[in-house]
This record gives sequence, structure tokens and C-alpha cells, in this order.
Amino acid sequence: MIFSKKVLPVLLALGMTFSWAPASFAQVTYFPDVTAAMTSPDYWSAKSANSDAVLLTTAQIEQANRKYVSAKDTNMNDLKAEAATFDGIARNEAVVKSAEADKEHYMGWTFKADGSEADDAFYDSLIANCTDPKATRQMPVRYGIVTGYTLLRTFPSDQRITDDPADTDFDYEGLSAVRVNEPLLIYTTSADGKYYMAKSQLLSGWVDVNDVAICKDRNEWLEAWDIPASETLEVYGAKVYTETSLFAPEVSQKMLTQGTVLRSVAVTDPNTLVNNRAAYYNHVAVLPVRNADGSYRAAQTLISQSRKVSEGYLPMTRSNILKVAFECLGDNYGWGGTLDSSDCSGLICNIYSCFGLTVPRNTTWQLNAPARKVDLSNMTESQKKAALDKLPAGTSLFFPGHTMMYLGKEGGKYYVISNTSSVMKPQDGSSRQRIRSVMINTLDVKRANGKTWLDNLTKGVVLYQPVL
Repeated sequence: MIFSKKVLPVLLALGMTFSWAPASFAQVTYFPDVTAAMTSPDYWSAKSANSDAVLLTTAQIEQANRKYVSAKDTNMNDLKAEAATFDGIARNEAVVKSAEADKEHYMGWTFKADGSEADDAFYDSLIANCTDPKATRQMPVRYGIVTGYTLLRTFPSDQRITDDPADTDFDYEGLSAVRVNEPLLIYTTSADGKYYMAKSQLLSGWVDVNDVAICKDRNEWLEAWDIPASETLEVYGAKVYTETSLFAPEVSQKMLTQGTVLRSVAVTDPNTLVNNRAAYYNHVAVLPVRNADGSYRAAQTLISQSRKVSEGYLPMTRSNILKVAFECLGDNYGWGGTLDSSDCSGLICNIYSCFGLTVPRNTTWQLNAPARKVDLSNMTESQKKAALDKLPAGTSLFFPGHTMMYLGKEGGKYYVISNTSSVMKPQDGSSRQRIRSVMINTLDVKRANGKTWLDNLTKGVVLYQPVL
């Protein structure tokens, strides 16, 4: 469109008028009984005595990690202790057996991406892809490093599995997210060659081969992720992205999610270029890169000092635990790490990862962690309230299918933060309200069974107070 010289000044003047006019924005809404002040972690830290006291030292966190991984029914894996070879034929059989059990669980109530029923033929095709045709009786374990945020999946497939054709954002294929630079042990490969059967520190599942780089040996693998505290650069913000770079596209716009750990490189000469940039006001970090042949390569990148990253793990204090949890307030809910997000137990995992503490992946396994616990299951409402009054902020509270982090008490009500899928509408309590966000709420909210969260509480676990 072309304007005359007479019209243009008028338009510019109007533009100036519009640009200086106060904007009218919709206000952020809060759940009932939650105020704007309560959405700050400092609000809750101020209620907690000695909130800046160190809860666990680095040595104690390392000890807790050993206790958690070796505990019964936490289903955690000590990757360093795993055998270097395996029986590929037996692995095929075990994987197929597990997939058949998953099929039995999902049959009758799940749907495909096109909205049609997920039937026998659908699941049988997924199961058929679970067998590695090149498997032998003795195979070497391959050592993998995750190069881009990805998922461990139930089946070797990108097909969505939902329980509601209209709810495409809830995908049961997701088991768990794996972050950039996480280690994996790689076993068999799917029949179509597109997925690896992999084991992480938290569980096993199928991962897209394009998201994993294979190290030449175990030593290179350990060098990538087994990083001394003095060289650790840790992401505590919900998401941090590397800068856009045409010069180094392999490290451009990488999404680093909460809990990501990278190796930090000491800068001796800030004038030395990193990907065509000087290092001033930036951290220099090592990112894993997948070469064209699938092999691993270490590459340097710059991460601005303004990003929410920490040199070394954050000190484990109650105030820091709350600070990290509130970094995710309002973020999306993603079952099993789908949607580049977390579910309720995944959020708890991410929070503690920022302190170097690795906790079990799902709610049941977190309940089995050897930590300070309180059994709330057979208590009356008044007894539960009395028990909550004695629990510190940061305690994980549980009822079947959900975990939340306890914040404290205000005005006679008990508050938690969690990644929540749905609740009953607080206005009437008679119909389900989809939430799908990290939210703060009181324990007065109701579940579909008509009872409040407080009524349903079964356990409290203080994950930062391990039984050492």
C-alpha cells in the first residue's frame, strides 16, 4: 500500500498516539484462595524456619543417590554398573512380552491419532516392530548420549495413543522425558531401524535414533555426562534455549529443560571465538552432537549469563527447592514428558535434579524411596491437618495417581503446587475442569470421587531427607 506525503504524517501521528496509549491486558487469573503474592516462592519461604539452611551437602546427595538407586521397587538403574554385553535374543523376547502386556492394558479404551479405536491390528503392528532382526545371543551394549530433548516411549512408534479422540494432547506413548546430555544404554533396535531400546537412570523405553549419539566407547560416554561438580553447568529454569546460529547450526536453538547438566569450560581468553562469537558475559558449555553416521561429538556453545543456569548445582535449601518449583508455575502438563513438558511426578524429578539428587520416576516408585515418610491413609481430617502442620515445605504429598509439593498453611488452608491434569470445578464441585498446568491450590479442591485432595491424601515423603 502507498501513502501520499500528506497522509503519511497523519498516520504517523496516530501511530504515536496509539503507541503511547495505555494498553489494556487481561489479568492473570488465580485459582480460588490463591493471591498474586502467593505465586512468589519467597512468600512461602518466609513461612519456613531456616529456609536458607543447607539440607544436604554434596557428599550426602551422592550418598542419597546410591541409596535411592539400590532401594527395592524404585526401578532406578545404576548405568555404570550394568554389564557390557547382553543376550539379544532374550532381550527381544522380554521386550515383546512387555509390549503384549501393554497392549492388554490399553485394549478397549484407547484411540489412534485419527480418532478410530486402537484395535488388535494397531497394537500388533507396534509389537511386530519391537523385534530386532539382527539380534544375537551375545551383543555389546552401546553407549548413548541424548542430543535433543526426547522421550522414552512405550512402543517404537510416533503414533499417538489417547483415551479421548478429542484430547490429542494426552498421549500414553510417553513414558518419560530424557534431557539433553543424559546418558543411555542402548540395547536392541526396532525392526524398522528407527528406534533404540534404551535404559536411562530412571527406566527403559524406546527412543528415536535421531535424538541419540553413540559414543565410541564407555570412556567417551562417561566423559560426556559424568561431570565433576566444579565443572557442572546446570539449568534450573523451566526451559533455556541456546542462541540461534547459522555458523554452528548443530548447537543452534537447543532446548535445555530444567535439570539439564552440561560440562562448563573455563575461559582462559575471552577473545577466543566460540561459534564465531567472543565469550564475554556468557558461559561456555559443551553440547553433545550427533554426527551424520550417528556417532557422538562434543561441541562448544555459549549460554548467556542472564539465563537461568547455575555454575555447579544449586545448594539444596528449602528456599531453593521452592524457587525451582515456581519456575514452572503455569507451564503445560505433558504426560510422560510429551508436549516438551512434564507430568506431576516428572516435575518432582526435574526439581530435585537441579540439586544433583536423582529420585524415582513415577508416583509409586517415589513412594518407595528410602526417605522420611508419614502415613496419612488412615487418619481423620483433623489428624491429617495436625500431621501437615509438622511437615516442612517441599514435602511430596501423594494420593493414588498424583503427587504434589507441600507449600504451607495460610488462613487455615493447606497449599500445594503440582502439575495437574484436572480437578472438579471449584465453583460447584460437580463437573470436571481440565487444568493441564502447574498450579497452586489448596487441599480443599475435589477429585472426581467427590472427596477433597486432603481426604484422599495417603502419604507424605520428604525426598530431601533420605534415610542414610
